[in-house]
Amino acid sequence: MCACTCTYIFIRAAIQRYLSSPPNNRKINILKGESFAAANNVFDGGLKIAKRSGEDKTQSYPEISEEDMQQLFDSDVFDINTPLGLQRLVFFNIQYMFCRRGREGLRTLKKNDFEVLKDAANKEYLTLSYNEHQKNHPATINEKFNSKKKLYATEDIFCPVKTFKSYVSKLNPKCDALYQRPKKSASPKSLTWYDNMPLGHNTLGSMMRNISIDAKLSKIYTNHSIRATAIRVLSHAGVSDRMICSLSGHRNASSLSIYCSDASDGQKRGMTSILASGRKRASAPASTVARAPEEENVVTTSIQQQQTASAMSTVPTSCMQPTRTPLRTLAPSVNTQNLQLSQPSRSIHFTSTSSATTRPPTSCMQPPPPTSVAPRPQVNQQQAQSFPLASLGPLFANCNFQGATLNITFKNN
Repeated sequence: MCACTCTYIFIRAAIQRYLSSPPNNRKINILKGESFAAANNVFDGGLKIAKRSGEDKTQSYPEISEEDMQQLFDSDVFDINTPLGLQRLVFFNIQYMFCRRGREGLRTLKKNDFEVLKDAANKEYLTLSYNEHQKNHPATINEKFNSKKKLYATEDIFCPVKTFKSYVSKLNPKCDALYQRPKKSASPKSLTWYDNMPLGHNTLGSMMRNISIDAKLSKIYTNHSIRATAIRVLSHAGVSDRMICSLSGHRNASSLSIYCSDASDGQKRGMTSILASGRKRASAPASTVARAPEEENVVTTSIQQQQTASAMSTVPTSCMQPTRTPLRTLAPSVNTQNLQLSQPSRSIHFTSTSSATTRPPTSCMQPPPPTSVAPRPQVNQQQAQSFPLASLGPLFANCNFQGATLNITFKNN
């Protein structure tokens, strides 16, 4: 088994239609009948082997991309002022808006098969004047699928109703075919733009191919690409499967999966951008990676701790002593035998045995001035000297030197 596996599937389905359609009307089903179950299992196994071995050359009909669709209508292939451009536009509108299959029934369509009517809201629409025989809906069961397709008018120069009416008015009255051969030379004022000759099967079958070439699209599309594009656009727009089937002619919604299973090029570009952005965040340096709020707090606290440690390293060690400095540390050379207590004033007088007087470090007693101050005047050793006792604890009210004597006054409370 080689070539496209779908070809064998189509051949089997064609055999089934031949057997069940008039004049044969055989009541057998080679697709799902129990008598053919073993044969179908062998058939399905052969298809799987062909796919695994790489012999399957099946290619789905490419959908028209959004960029090519824009290029299609920006080009002059749908020029409504020329016979060929007007015919191509009508062909595309009918295939696209009615969601028709590629080559099916193109050669047999007649200009009287369509009619322009108005609905209850007085809106014009184009529709088929009969229920068309289709592959999935033969004439024997056509009454079960009596959904009338309507193509409504739009407010643009490519309006399907307006262009169809203009096209029909330019057709050759001697030919009943809907698609007639365009004249090579015809002025806009000419009454007839087309010859008394219908287009052939091959010309109609390659209509979208020729449009793709003339419009310089990114790839060559087929007639069935128009149908696939219409189903994809409706599906991505959120139209229900039941409504799509009523337009496309599919008998069940599962048949739409072949058209809607893949994402469009625009959606694939969006997914690639999302994945690429995630990859960039993962590979970014630590300093540029966005942190969560709790992580920001941890980092800020760490920085503050580092700054505090750096500032503390510049403070003299003597300034970091406990606030309640012991009396022996304050005056280690004081002779406690000369201690005098004044009860009424709750004062203690110390007389130093040395000429030098021990005092707390100046850096602890004097806070750093906010601005420059005048130099401190020299004080005679015999004069009274005092310093704040805030760092010595809440028990002391005042402290001063008078020569070699240290006077400490307690608080009354």
